[in-house]
Amino acid sequence: IFFRLSCSSTMSTSTTKPDAAVVVDPYSSGRYLLYDLKDRDIPIICIRSSLNLGKFFLDAYTANKEYYATTVDFQDNLEQLLSELNNLPYNIIAVFPGCEPGVTLAEQLSEALKLPTANGTELLQSRKDKGEMQEQLRRCGVPAAKQFISGDVEELCEWARNNNEWPLVAKPASSSGSDGVYFLHSEEELRAAHAEKVGTMDPNGNVVNVLVLQ
Repeated sequence: IFFRLSCSSTMSTSTTKPDAAVVVDPYSSGRYLLYDLKDRDIPIICIRSSLNLGKFFLDAYTANKEYYATTVDFQDNLEQLLSELNNLPYNIIAVFPGCEPGVTLAEQLSEALKLPTANGTELLQSRKDKGEMQEQLRRCGVPAAKQFISGDVEELCEWARNNNEWPLVAKPASSSGSDGVYFLHSEEELRAAHAEKVGTMDPNGNVVNVLVLQ
């Protein structure tokens, strides 16, 4: 994508609209995308995938508002979002996820826009879900972590007893950073981790329903 953006001009040859890049949820380390795009004089369209995120993410939006040419809030309707983007005075040449909460929408949007750099959504869960990542590695013949996934504490404990290899790592299937990652040395610690994390809201605005035990 950055190779595509290295052109000296930000005006598309196929339209009179100036080229621009979309950054979905430009928070956390995603702010470095803003710096790079600004250095290249490429207007930035900020898309907020949700307002139901952790305060850290939402504060980052405000702190970097000066970088955005415009902001569009996603309303859980991809067709509506595409229409809103089409009505903007820009030709979109790239879509970036700025951080973990924005990955799903960025992938869907780049595919819908038929961008040459789109990953496609067929294997989206293999890039998002921490359990599915391991299963995809296994399907490709790559050694992967032994694991068990469940929201039921008794099922998790039964697997841990039968596996009988400590320590174990427990984590939400979908979160970001090191949120909810536990290093466990006993069944008691596993039960405590389950009680502390399952049923809570992660920083991405999702309810934690299962733990991945590896």
